[in-house]
Amino acid sequence: STVSAPVARQNATRDAIVARRVWGEVTNRAIGQLRFGRMGHQWGLGMLYNPGEELDADFQSDIDRVQGITQFKGFFFGASWDFPSSGAIFDPGANVVGVPFDLARKDDIKQWSLMVARRLDPFEQRKRLARGDWVLNGGIYFIYRKQSLSSSTAPLFVNQSDFDDLFVRRGAKVFVPDLWAQFLWKNFRFEAEFAYIAGKITNIGATQFTADTDLPRYKLRSYGLAFESEMRFVSKKLGVYFNTGLASGDPNVNGLSDREDLITQDPADNRRLENFAFHPNYRIDEIFWRHIMGRIDGAWYFNPAVSYDIIRNPFGQLFGARASVVYSRAMEEQQAYGSEPSLGVELDLKLYYSSEDGPGFMDGYHIQFMYGIFFPLAGLDFRKINGVKPANARSVGNAQQLRLIFGIVF
Repeated sequence: STVSAPVARQNATRDAIVARRVWGEVTNRAIGQLRFGRMGHQWGLGMLYNPGEELDADFQSDIDRVQGITQFKGFFFGASWDFPSSGAIFDPGANVVGVPFDLARKDDIKQWSLMVARRLDPFEQRKRLARGDWVLNGGIYFIYRKQSLSSSTAPLFVNQSDFDDLFVRRGAKVFVPDLWAQFLWKNFRFEAEFAYIAGKITNIGATQFTADTDLPRYKLRSYGLAFESEMRFVSKKLGVYFNTGLASGDPNVNGLSDREDLITQDPADNRRLENFAFHPNYRIDEIFWRHIMGRIDGAWYFNPAVSYDIIRNPFGQLFGARASVVYSRAMEEQQAYGSEPSLGVELDLKLYYSSEDGPGFMDGYHIQFMYGIFFPLAGLDFRKINGVKPANARSVGNAQQLRLIFGIVF
């Protein structure tokens, strides 16, 4: 055969199959569990840390860490030492494959986390709900990270000349508390996650390494909230949902997409960074936030939905339809592109089917057909000057999407 599998540095830029996560677990029933390696990073609803493990996931949070978890009277306690980034990596081989190593320690991101949570065992949870009792799960996840320097160029280097003007003073310290709560009762679910980011950064630009300690300091002050509610009726076949959330905006930046510059302040003497962004895999729609903007960022949304399962059996077979509406509005009018903060309304329709994947079944295939249409509002139109659009302004049209997905869970 003339078809060769893609192999990095031979016939492609990356391997055909990549092991994204590899970690080990050591469990002692009396003490707890020790985990080490590269693993999925998950908390709460996935608003801030999302491992992207569902069938239609676009992005994932992976983290290198050493983590210990123990349990006491129904509560889980955890602590970790994390390695989010090693900064610049030196590759000793030019024409051959070598073993890269960390070039310097000062540009590493250092991170530590603490976690306290209560989550009922799934079997016990089902028993309580079947008896008509309520269940409350939740917890707090706290992260502290810091970085002294950051690398100003590409992370892989070959020649000594590439080391010149490499580091940028960053001087960053960040504190991230994240609270999650889930209430279950009969066929009702109410779940919320709130995160706050506080800290300081000495330098947000590309100023090269300097011993000057008088660089301006910026404050990080941003927050995000996601709320989901689900109510089931007609033997759990009919689902009614009311979801909402917000990401704090920054009145001193222009734009809402993470593909834009949402850091540089205008006016330049402002020292407060307030824009918050959800994880890109926390999705509420199929077009606007997922594809056009990239993630929920500096905005508020309201997302009611309804679904009906025509087929729903205990072994996992499922066939039904879902319809949802998403209204989005910028938190700060300055960040909107038009003259008003209202961004748009999206209508999404979905048909879904899942085969049986219960005891003794190995097929587990899924089919989804989705149609979406997005109607832009004034916040995405050209900004008016003295109540009048610029002469060269064009109208913003609707966006539509059709998607068909076949997948196998194994």
